[in-house]
Parts: sequence; C-alpha cells; structure tokens
Amino acid sequence: MQKQTNDPGVGVSYKGKFKRIINKDGSFNVIKRGRVWGLKDSFQYLVTLDWSSFLVLVFISFILLNSFFACLYVGIGVENIRGVNPALGEWLTGFFFSVQTLTTIGYGHLAPKGLLMNLAVSFEALIGLLSFALATGVMYARFSRPTARVVFSKTILIAPYKEGKSLQFRFANIRGNVLMDARVKMLLTFTEHKGDNRKRQFYQLDLETDNITFFPLTWTVVHPIEHDSPLYGMSMEDLIKYETEILISFRAFDDAYSETIYSRYSYTYDEIEMDKKFVPAFKIEKSGNSVLDLNLISETEKV
Repeated sequence: MQKQTNDPGVGVSYKGKFKRIINKDGSFNVIKRGRVWGLKDSFQYLVTLDWSSFLVLVFISFILLNSFFACLYVGIGVENIRGVNPALGEWLTGFFFSVQTLTTIGYGHLAPKGLLMNLAVSFEALIGLLSFALATGVMYARFSRPTARVVFSKTILIAPYKEGKSLQFRFANIRGNVLMDARVKMLLTFTEHKGDNRKRQFYQLDLETDNITFFPLTWTVVHPIEHDSPLYGMSMEDLIKYETEILISFRAFDDAYSETIYSRYSYTYDEIEMDKKFVPAFKIEKSGNSVLDLNLISETEKV
C-alpha cells in the first residue's frame, strides 16, 4: 500500500463522533475559543463575510446607529430642531434627522438649534465620516480581493478506468475569467477506532494529471486505484467503516487579478458513488464554439 503522509495540519488523534474536516463552503471545521478580538480582526471578518450576511449586517448597523442618535435627540428635545413636522412624532423626527446628519444629505429643511443639539450633531457627523470611510475601505477590499469561484461535482465516483478502477471528481470555473497553470492535490483520510479514541491516517493520492496549463472547461481529476493505492481492494463497507474523507486543494493563476487563487473542498464516504461515470458537460456546436453547461457538472450515469 502507498506510504502514509504527514498530518497536513488538521490533527491526527481526537475523541467524539466523526465530522468532516472541510465544510462545503471550503472553510475548516474548526471553532476557536479564547480569541482576543481586535480592530483588524473585525476588518478581516467583514472582508471575508459572505455577501448576503454582509449586506444584512450593514443594514442592521445603519438602523441601530440612527436609532441610537434618534433616542439622543429625543432626550435633548426635538424642539431644538428647526423645521419639525409634528405629524411624524418625536422619535421618527429624531430618526430621520439622524439619517440626514449621518449621511451628510442636508436637505435644508431640518436644522439644529441650541448648544447641546449642535454638539450632538457634530459628534454624529464625525461618526458618519469615520463609518463611511470604513465602509468604503471594506467594500473596496471585498471587490478587489482575488477569490476562486469553482463548482465541484456533488459526488466523487469510483468508476471503471482502463483495466481497473479509479477515483474521480469533476469541477469547473464558474467565472468568465481565464485561469492558468491550474494545480490540484487530493488527500485521503482514514479513521481508526480504538474505544473512544480515533486516529486519522493521511495518504497523498497519486493523480493521472495534477496540473493543466489552461482551465476554460471542466477538469475531471483521476486517481487510478492500482496495487499501491490505499483504496485498492476497499469495498463501500470499508470506506464507511473507516469514515473516509477525501480532501481537495486547488490553486491557479488568475489572469484578471494577476494573482494566485485557492479553493478547498472535501468528499465524505456518503458522497462516494460506485460504478458510475460523469455525463459530458460540454460540446462543440456546428459553429465551432465550445459550450460548457455548468448544470451538468454533477450529472452521472451508470456504467
């Protein structure tokens, strides 16, 4: 059998039930406790947060910040604001006055009067300048940060290959940018049980091709299951017994950003399909154009 490789950095011995090492979104299944949170950590968190959560967080922060200053203005007294519409009520008047102050809109209808109200408005104006400067930096960082957006097949296959079998998965680049010098690694993990203790074994799988020059279409990564493969002679029951997980590491040069991008993925034993093959996901039209259908990345058929 192929020789074991060193721990790639995810730990060897542990207790408890099995959970995958790499989540579906590419993050590691690690919860860190005892962290000391700093300002730069907050910036990094905002930059790496998914877009839907980021926009929700921005909206909630905007509402809370203006609500705080609305309460402050109500405490000082909305009679210290010129041009107040009594029909809105005190709190809504304070809230909309805060919005105009924070965003520096200044329609000219509402204006502060009195020392205390002007001091509160000056403080909010400062907060507004700082918050919008921070928001601009975060938005720029989110858009300018090079990231990979590749789609992996939902399952990994054990399929016929030449005179034997092979382990295969398929993936493609979703974006229209050009990826070059693409490289992939496949790591196999087995888990041994000794009472409540569990110990992981790692194997670097040899691939038929681990790099390609251009990556405009799909790439089916193949590990031939030969005599020296750790998967040789393994049944589906064995893969379940050893809580098998296949870790995928991908990197490529992004021509749009002129930087290297990375992506991670994993397949667990319940995502392995036997004796199937992938349906072709691209074709050549009569016009000579190559057409890639990303909806077929995970499509398989019985051999």
